[in-house]
Amino acid sequence: MTRRENLESLRRHWQQGDQVLSSRPAVLYLEATAVCNLGCPMCPITLHFPEYQHQVKWFRLELLPKLAEVLPAVRRCFLSGGGEPFLHPRFFEIVAAVKRSGAEAIFNSNGTILDEDKSRALIEHQVDCVSFSMDGATAKTYEAIRKGADFEKVCANIAGLSALKQKLKAERPFLNLQFTAQDQNCEEIPGVVALAKRLGVHHLVVEPLTPVFNFNPEYQAYYQAHVVSSQAVLPALRRAQEEARRAGILLTSHYLDAAEPRRPLRPCVEPWLTFGVRVDGEVFACCGTPLKMGSLADQDWQEIWNGEVYRRLRQELAAGKSPESCGLCLSEARCNHFNEDLVLEDG
Repeated sequence: MTRRENLESLRRHWQQGDQVLSSRPAVLYLEATAVCNLGCPMCPITLHFPEYQHQVKWFRLELLPKLAEVLPAVRRCFLSGGGEPFLHPRFFEIVAAVKRSGAEAIFNSNGTILDEDKSRALIEHQVDCVSFSMDGATAKTYEAIRKGADFEKVCANIAGLSALKQKLKAERPFLNLQFTAQDQNCEEIPGVVALAKRLGVHHLVVEPLTPVFNFNPEYQAYYQAHVVSSQAVLPALRRAQEEARRAGILLTSHYLDAAEPRRPLRPCVEPWLTFGVRVDGEVFACCGTPLKMGSLADQDWQEIWNGEVYRRLRQELAAGKSPESCGLCLSEARCNHFNEDLVLEDG
């Protein structure tokens, strides 16, 4: 079954609300690390969530052969999770395996340890997209949120990658800045557009603090103290839209989607598309729920993919129900933004 045929099959399964799938996952998450070199106050690792305290800290490469049947069907592979991917000592071996399969390789990074060697490797491996966390247009704001990072150094690292791409006439990787809007930084959104232009970045993504971690009291306290409403963010975001148009930079945001409603999909596509693997082999269906689907360490992928937990989740979502941990994501229609293009695209 080709990638296209597999995706068409998945689309039919999703439309019909099937519990058991004859197709393979189209989206794969491989959590590269469960460690980070920063101490951002909204991060599950910083807050010591039990769900993110894995004994294994690096993705185990011996798990890759267990995904040999999955990778040829995968359209995109996200190499991010709880930690900083560049900290994995064999990160580019994972990247190479993904790219050999023909899947897109995408990941998030804080950019702090990006250097010329890593930049060259990103280009040589034809990584498709790297998103850099940039929560401020000034050093003071950025460093207050990205604890332990040096604003000027991170900017120089990203600009260096962009310059090397130009020098080598490389189209990839596509570069994003990911901005998490909070009460202390939302006025700087227009300034991040100018920063993106200066750094040679193609796309700015402005997103709110996620509510999906509110099951943790410490995170909930931070969320309630710093979350900002659409009404508070939209004036700065509208200014940023104009700046982005003039600069030729793509700007997308959940805030804008909320202000300009579109026809929602039936929630949610993830359990029909996505197979996520944490560093220790534990499998998840999406990044917004701690629901455990099984373990690739001691099960085959087919056993998990059509196992009891995946089947029950598909059944509940197809019937308009959902586990409690999905509630906030569904209520805000955030799920419509995760890989929905794969079920809408033509072919």
